[in-house]
Amino acid sequence: MVRFTTTCSINQLETMINCRAGRKTAIICCLVTLSLGLVLDRAEASVSFSVQNSGSNCVTASPSIIIREGAGGNYDKVASVPYGEQVRITNSAGGYSEITTNGGINGWASTSFFGVCENVISDDRLKTETEMRDELAVAGYPFAGTAPLAEIERVYAQTAVGHSPTAGTSTSESTVLTSTYKPADGRMFTAWAAGVSEFTVHPEYPRPQMTRSSWLNLNGLWQYKTASNAAKPPLGQDLEERILVPFPIEAPLSGVMRHVDHAWYRRTVDIPDDWNNQRVLLHFGAVDWESHIYINGQDVGTHRGGYDPFSIDITEALKPVGPQEIIVGVFDPTDSGEQPRGKQVHNPTDIWYTAATGIWQTVWLEPVPLTHIERLMITPDVDQWSVRVAAEVSDSSNDVTVHAEVIDQGQVIATGYGPPDSDLVISISNPRLWSPSNPYLYDLRVRLIRQGRYIDTVGSYFGMRKIEVSSVGGVSRLKINGKTLFQMGVLDQGYWPDGIYTAPTDQALKYDIEATKWLGYNLIRKHMKVEPDRWYYWADRLGIL
Repeated sequence: MVRFTTTCSINQLETMINCRAGRKTAIICCLVTLSLGLVLDRAEASVSFSVQNSGSNCVTASPSIIIREGAGGNYDKVASVPYGEQVRITNSAGGYSEITTNGGINGWASTSFFGVCENVISDDRLKTETEMRDELAVAGYPFAGTAPLAEIERVYAQTAVGHSPTAGTSTSESTVLTSTYKPADGRMFTAWAAGVSEFTVHPEYPRPQMTRSSWLNLNGLWQYKTASNAAKPPLGQDLEERILVPFPIEAPLSGVMRHVDHAWYRRTVDIPDDWNNQRVLLHFGAVDWESHIYINGQDVGTHRGGYDPFSIDITEALKPVGPQEIIVGVFDPTDSGEQPRGKQVHNPTDIWYTAATGIWQTVWLEPVPLTHIERLMITPDVDQWSVRVAAEVSDSSNDVTVHAEVIDQGQVIATGYGPPDSDLVISISNPRLWSPSNPYLYDLRVRLIRQGRYIDTVGSYFGMRKIEVSSVGGVSRLKINGKTLFQMGVLDQGYWPDGIYTAPTDQALKYDIEATKWLGYNLIRKHMKVEPDRWYYWADRLGIL
């Protein structure tokens, strides 16, 4: 058992207030400092590695992984499985595997944490905490001295550090994930940096209000090189550097940590066979600022805007078989241009901050039918005990019908049918209302029907709430669900010392909002930045306006 104690001094507050890395409120900065500066009461811990039988699947992370109700980090935890335990994988979706343990536990966990167990020579040596931290530090992990013990154990088990095959054991018998990724040597890392690897970087489905079961996450190591203004795309070329997407080029977690105005990203990807006869969309959560996209040498689109998501139908540019080459050229003039840029400057000082160039949100592929749902508009009507749902469809000239289902705790409680691009009014009996003190959410499933067959399905959610301004004693007051609400909030600029614009992990993104709630606030004013969709999801889920 390891017990943690924390302290926070006025000097720490002043240090955090004056640093350029985050500039949040003093109390929030103090919490980050606590996360970085955990004091261990006990300096020794241990981890061992078990021998498993060949042919079974086993947990490859340490000391344990979380098992959730569904395929995504937003689902509730149901159990945990320790390192080395044998499991049976029964299904997979969106980077998650459905598993069943010998003890009867059933649920979902990140696919990257499971591998085929091999007959390896046992390594029963116990590693102390000091040994693990020292080996990670020698291997180039700058957070080795600051991360909590649990993160150190997990990263240690996932890397090749300390796991060279014992004499007489071939390399092919090793079950350990190996990585070529190392973060750059930044000044300060959050506690979540230890959870970042090329195998598990932001694996969550990035668009919570319109989900599909089939998708392919392209986060991870991409090839990278600095470019000149007149450079041609490096088609078919291996680029000399590597960058961890989706962290900005300037971020320590990107592995690059320097500013450039022009750069190239490159990677290849295999399209799953079961995506045949569907359209393939390439999605970018955000790229700052101008991006040029090439698929197999074909220019498929240009986008300008550092804060908004965009998608490109790349179907016609794909080859029938084999790896598909994706190249992204980026240009970001920062404060040399006139584009919206928040507080980014070339030379950070005072209230001006580090630039965030290039890809800084999740990149992913998604198969869709020719006629598919492009956008949902969901409008709760508390007064009428109903919700209006409108589905924008790619080709509404076809004979298709929209079918929407409101789901409460797994049960369909209301349905609606209607044409695309128009409101379906769905009544909800005695709806539970959303508020900061009770952030209750309903699930929503929307389908397209043609000739009695479902051709596209997306998932979503909504909260039943009404926000208005009305007079109370001659003074305009904000009300939620008819009750006056005193707004108490923070100004949040959304910077991370190790990820700049990008949180190290989804758990870090969630924690930032949880910390705001713990301190008694019910509102966040997002300043100089538009966050990823998952930030707004956690605000909805946790009860923040």
